[in-house]
Amino acid sequence: MPTFFDTPVTITTAEKRQTLVITSLEGAAEQLIAWKGKGAADNPQWRAAITSCAAAIAGRSSPALARSTFIAAAEMAGATIEG
Repeated sequence: MPTFFDTPVTITTAEKRQTLVITSLEGAAEQLIAWKGKGAADNPQWRAAITSCAAAIAGRSSPALARSTFIAAAEMAGATIEG
């Protein structure tokens, strides 16, 4: 069962200019995995975000922390954050 963010994160990706609404920890993790294939795994913001999402999914951290680290990783990946 997905764990939803209190406030969704709307991003526009840099590479395809797609607008995505990330509503859950699982959705954030899925997007982070997509960025991993583009070299993001070498970036500390990406590592913090994937670690934070995994911890929150396992109940060891808060969804709010995972959301904030996901936003930092999205900005690092060149995505535009809306809202």
